Amino acid sequence: MKKSDVKRIVQANIEGIQKKLGLSSWNILVDYGPAMLDGDDTHYSGMCNTDPSLYESALVTLDHKQFETAAEVLHTLEHELCHAIGSNFDVCQAVLKRLLSKRDYEAMDVLFHIAHERVVGSIQSILKSAEAQK
Repeated sequence: MKKSDVKRIVQANIEGIQKKLGLSSWNILVDYGPAMLDGDDTHYSGMCNTDPSLYESALVTLDHKQFETAAEVLHTLEHELCHAIGSNFDVCQAVLKRLLSKRDYEAMDVLFHIAHERVVGSIQSILKSAEAQK
């Protein structure tokens, strides 16, 4: 999908999604480019990065090349914004990184990512059910 089309879809919908998720007061920046984790060659459709030192702030990266439909863009945008809801876990993760050995931290980090994705999936399921009941 063209970057301009993804931007248009995001700009038309981000405020409504933020409101639905209780993130209206957040400063959400959206970047359009490759969504990849450090040290990982996997290309993701989107990512959400929060900085524990910045209050209610997130950077969402959407890779426009990964999308074919507006529905995919909206699903991914909502998914990534759901990650912002769990950003308090990022604070815990940052503290644990300083306290744990490298080996222990790496093990905890895998569990953290699995748990965070499951929570985000549950939030999206709740939202889908609530919208279906309207």
